[in-house]
Amino acid sequence: MLKGIYSGLMGNKGSIPTSVHDKGALESSLPSLSDTDYEFLFMQLLEGVAHGWQSDRILKFFTKLDERGNKENWLAWLERFEEKLLASATPNQDLGRRMILLSQQMRSLHKLREIGTKAETIGRKLLRTKRSTPSQIWEYEEEAPASQENTSIGIPSNLNVQTLTVDELSRRLDEDTNLRDYIAQELGVQTTDSHELVQILLSKSGMTQDSQPEPETNDFSGWFNRGIEKAQSGDWRESLRSWDKVLEVQPDSKQAWFNRGGMLAMLGRNEEAIASFDKAIELQPDDSQSWYHRAVSLNWLQRWEEAIADCDRALELQSNYWQAWMGRGLAIENSVNPTTLTTSNLAQEHPSLQQRGIEGAIATYEEGLKQVNSEDASRLYWLLGKSYARKAVQEENSALYWQKAIENYNEALQTLTVQEFPQEHLELLKSLSHAYRQIGDTEKANELQQQGAEIVQKQSLQP
Repeated sequence: MLKGIYSGLMGNKGSIPTSVHDKGALESSLPSLSDTDYEFLFMQLLEGVAHGWQSDRILKFFTKLDERGNKENWLAWLERFEEKLLASATPNQDLGRRMILLSQQMRSLHKLREIGTKAETIGRKLLRTKRSTPSQIWEYEEEAPASQENTSIGIPSNLNVQTLTVDELSRRLDEDTNLRDYIAQELGVQTTDSHELVQILLSKSGMTQDSQPEPETNDFSGWFNRGIEKAQSGDWRESLRSWDKVLEVQPDSKQAWFNRGGMLAMLGRNEEAIASFDKAIELQPDDSQSWYHRAVSLNWLQRWEEAIADCDRALELQSNYWQAWMGRGLAIENSVNPTTLTTSNLAQEHPSLQQRGIEGAIATYEEGLKQVNSEDASRLYWLLGKSYARKAVQEENSALYWQKAIENYNEALQTLTVQEFPQEHLELLKSLSHAYRQIGDTEKANELQQQGAEIVQKQSLQP
C-alpha cells in the first residue's frame, strides 16, 4: 500500500514571473512594501529556490531589492506572516517544507542568515501543525504501533530550566535563538539546529523522542513501521535510521531502499539518495516512482540531462505520472545548450520534447496535458502558465505570452478551487492578478487581488 508523503518534494517547480524594472528607477525613493508585496516577493523567492536557486542567486535577489531588501523589515514582516499562517485553518505543510529548504540555502549568507533562520522556525511550526512529510512511503501490511504519551525529559541541571516535554522543548528552541545558542554552548556542540539539539539531549537522557522501546534488532516489521511513523512526524533522521535497521534485516527490501532514498533527499543528502534509489531500481526496474524520485535528487544537484532521462523512463512506464512531467519540465528549462541530449524512446516518439529552455518546458507540459487526468492536468496548466509568464518577460511581444499565461491559469483554477485547494487557489489568484496587470487590465487585477484578500480574511476567522 502506498501513502502519499513524498510526492510533493519538488512542489510546483517554476518561478513566479516578475516585471522588468529599470535600475535607475529602483534607485530612486520607493514607497514601503506592503504585507501583500512582501508575501508576493517571498513566494517568488521560494519558487526560485524550488527552481534550483543557490545561495548566490538568493543574495542577488535581495541585492536587486536595494533598500527594500532591508533585513530588519523582512524579519518584522516574517513575524506578521507567521501569525497569519498559524492562525489559518488551512494546512501549509508544503509551504513549511519550502521555507526549510530556503533556510538551508541561506546558511552561508551571513548578513541574511537571520531571515533563513526565521523561515526555518516558521516552516517547522507549519510541519508540526499536521503530521505529514512530503515523501511517498511504502507501507508494510501491519499498522504502525500506537504512540504512547509524550514523556518529559530533563534539561541538564546547570541550565536551570524547568522539566519540559519534548514538544514543549522543541517549540521553545524553535522560537528562541538565544536559548538554542545557550544550550549548544552548554552541551559543547557546534550545531544550533533545534531538532539536532533535542536529539542530543534525548541521547544524553538515554531516551528516544517518543519514549517507546525500540524494536528488537531483527524485528523487520517493527523497524519498518517505526520508519513510517517517524517520517509522518517529520523526524527524517530517525526515519532514516529505521530504514537502515530494516535493511540490516532484509537487504533486498525494495520498499526500504526507496524510503531510505526519500529521507536522504529530505535531509539534502542527494548523492546518497540517488544511490538508494539505484538499489530500489536494481530490485524493481519497472517502478516509475523510483525513477522519478531519483530525478528529483538529480534536479537538486543540477544534473539536468540525467534528470530528464530518468523522468522519461518514469513516463515510459507510467504516461499519466504528472509529477514526472513536472520534473521533466523543470530539468528541460534549466538545461540550456547541453553538450549531449538524452535519446529516450519518449523523445524519439515526440520530437518537440527534444527542445530545451522555456520552449522545451512548454512542449513538455503540453504533451503531459494529453496524458493526465483532469485534476492532475490543473497542475500542469499552472506550470504551463508560469512558463508562458517567464517567456513574456524575455520577449518584446510580451502581451501574447501574458495572454497565454492567463488562459492556462484560468484552466488551472477550474479544478484548484478555493474549497478543495485553498492555498494553491490563493497562489494562482496572485499569479493571475500579476498577469492581468502586465497587459494593462488593472481593473481585473484589482478584482482578483480583492478575491484573494477576502479568502485570507475568511481563513483568519475560522476557529
